[in-house]
Amino acid sequence: MALPTRVCLATSIPGPRGTNGLPGADGADGASASTILTADFTVPEQGSSADASVEDSSVFSIGQVIYLALAGYFQVVGIPDATTLTLLNLRDDAATGIGLTEAQVFFGTGDPNGVVTATRPAVFYDSTGAVWLKTGVGTNDTGWELSIAGA
Repeated sequence: MALPTRVCLATSIPGPRGTNGLPGADGADGASASTILTADFTVPEQGSSADASVEDSSVFSIGQVIYLALAGYFQVVGIPDATTLTLLNLRDDAATGIGLTEAQVFFGTGDPNGVVTATRPAVFYDSTGAVWLKTGVGTNDTGWELSIAGA
């Protein structure tokens, strides 16, 4: 006669929740998502995309919505290389086919001081919607004037 087999099931019963730990230290500030055009850019039709040659595409990410001065809102839909952004025109803010001249348009976050400009006047739009103008020439990183305050 066979003896009955006993099966023992282990059950784990959690205890009470412990106290939360202390908050961690703040992380380092991220890079400002700003750059300049390095070649002329022609605004595509709304819903279409075009490649923009820029000084540095490494601070942008796929899906990011940017405001390109004088042209409107675009979404980054591709980053083919370190100096190219593929931009999708989200709105009909500028006439299709309008050309933007290289090195005159900046877009980014925060204060533009610290953004080195090209050797001509420039416009900088920050993440609050503020508009900064630089009317002097030169390659210094100061001299920006707040033209329209953001939110």
